[in-house]
Amino acid sequence: MFYKPDPDYTIYFICENEESDESAILAKDVNDITVGIQSYYLFTFCNVCYHSDYSCQSKVILYYKDIPLFSTVIESIDEGRTNVVPPETCMIDPHYILDSFQYLMFEFVFRHWCGNYSSEAREMFLRVIPVYRNDGEHTQFREHIKGNGVPTYMPGQKNEKMQGEALERRQKTEIGIYERYDDPSTRETITQIVRHTPGLVINFANPKNEIFQEITEKLRMGKMMVDWLNDWRNIKD
Repeated sequence: MFYKPDPDYTIYFICENEESDESAILAKDVNDITVGIQSYYLFTFCNVCYHSDYSCQSKVILYYKDIPLFSTVIESIDEGRTNVVPPETCMIDPHYILDSFQYLMFEFVFRHWCGNYSSEAREMFLRVIPVYRNDGEHTQFREHIKGNGVPTYMPGQKNEKMQGEALERRQKTEIGIYERYDDPSTRETITQIVRHTPGLVINFANPKNEIFQEITEKLRMGKMMVDWLNDWRNIKD
């Protein structure tokens, strides 16, 4: 695919063969410990509780002539019906920027690469991933929450604890737990509940997932950030 006003910019979608690198051990189940915390948002989608397959073999690359400018994996779940371009800085500050190429590809993949139920997946993901209008808003909001109790993350160093308004918000943010994981008769009911309850977030990970609690806390942080951003905008605007 190329950019019509300037064909020197091209976008490649690459699907790699799972056997292309025999030395690589790739996760094939969404509950694999290597998927968990980084891709926490996947567990908001109710379908992962009964279609637990996972793949990150595809990728999208933006080139200017033969120079790569951008590259990201595409995660695939729900038997390939749902594909997602991950948010930026997944481990530290997961988010999208509305006018970024990453978010453009997030929307493009959902529109052209996804199948049944993917619209529900998109909505559920964005309940725990903030989308900023631009880099300026992202910077302003980060400064705001830093001044209200969100500590600065410093890799390799002991970090400060959350406090003040941030701590209060986190404590009030509720994440549901799907307690009927092994009961197929409840799937349609829970699907309808999540679909028709805006803002509801449930952890649909397997209860036997080794990092189930860590995923729950990442979902809590994600929902807290989305809700806080909306509140901040309402006051600011």
